[in-house]
Amino acid sequence: MNLHRFRNQTRPRNWSRPICAIALAFQAAGLWAQTATDSAGELRFSGFGTVGLTNISAPPGWGFLRTLDQKSNARGLRGDTDSRLGLQVNYAPNSKFELVGQVLLANRDSTAKTSDSIEWAFGAFRPNGATTLRLGRLNFDQFLTSDYRNVGFAYLYARPPVEYYGSIPTSLDGADATHTWDTGSALWRGKIFVGRLKEAGTVLEPGYGFSITRESEGLTLRGGWARARIVGITPALQEAVDALHQVGALPVPGIAAQANQLIDRLDYGGTSVNYTTLGVAFEQGAWQWAAEATQVTGSPQFSARAGYASLGRSFGAVTVYGVVSGIASTPAVLATPQWGPELAPLIGPLQAAAAQALAVGATAGANQLLRQHTLAIGMRWNLQPKLALKLQIDQITIADHGGTLWSGASEAAAHAHVATALLDFIF
Repeated sequence: MNLHRFRNQTRPRNWSRPICAIALAFQAAGLWAQTATDSAGELRFSGFGTVGLTNISAPPGWGFLRTLDQKSNARGLRGDTDSRLGLQVNYAPNSKFELVGQVLLANRDSTAKTSDSIEWAFGAFRPNGATTLRLGRLNFDQFLTSDYRNVGFAYLYARPPVEYYGSIPTSLDGADATHTWDTGSALWRGKIFVGRLKEAGTVLEPGYGFSITRESEGLTLRGGWARARIVGITPALQEAVDALHQVGALPVPGIAAQANQLIDRLDYGGTSVNYTTLGVAFEQGAWQWAAEATQVTGSPQFSARAGYASLGRSFGAVTVYGVVSGIASTPAVLATPQWGPELAPLIGPLQAAAAQALAVGATAGANQLLRQHTLAIGMRWNLQPKLALKLQIDQITIADHGGTLWSGASEAAAHAHVATALLDFIF
């Protein structure tokens, strides 16, 4: 789970870069082949999108984020939280090879690169009917909706649960291999991957892992494990860590211990993170339910547990549903050290005041955690075979120091409500 910090709250919208990325995506070597065609030389275009409105009721200055790479926003009525457009091209020169590219236009943070809008850009090779090899920009296929988390028409909710999908790695630049087999009672799929992961501004490499999926009579089970190393920290964070090392070198054992505790939380560059995931989904008749759980371990600042469960019941073209989701960072909240009075006789009042300011800022950074849960109810109405209307209300509870999934959040506990109305479509 991403704990990337210190985002600028006043950056302008960044719509031009995703638009420019369309040409790059369509020229890039492309994508997966679940939708492969057997017709040699066939070129196919498709797409998906969402047009939506959200009304966000939250504390002043807090902005609701669907994902952590989204542009910082504010409360009130907004049209940029869920609205997006995806375009995809598939080209199969023969039955064994396929090139596919997919680009997503969404309101990303202004620090996003043009290449971040390219969701898929890789080539697939099938030496036989059971094995697929892929190379390029892939999806991080560890979760139930990994392949279609941006295709709103493909799932029940207004958006995938934010506590679970809002901060996961979103892309893999590398390679994977998939093998499927049929045991008669179930279809199995095993996958291994290696490459560079990215989640909302944090790069993790080298990443590697596996997943295994079982499908049988409406029941899908998926488990996976992945490991990656965090590449570096921001210059501002590195400056704070260097200053903490200087404080830790002072001949005051208690203060040195506190400084080292803050360093352990903030200097996560080069440390490893492990993702262990488990998901289940079941559809039978008018009922459908799903649940996923993830445990992230390794660097203290990234360690967390997250999960959700959902239940839906259809009545013809209309399905009503409920979702409960949550995330909890495992590190404890740290108390702010009081270094000023103790250091003043040793290094002077001015330097002691600077050390105290460092203690306040570093503790605030270390205490930016993920600690919230959501209860959502909603309705999906399939207006046409390729068009769905969704209405959803979210009641969100954020614990103290737990507002990292929001922009501009304070350290205080809070409650928020989000009302959503949107149209999902495919073409």
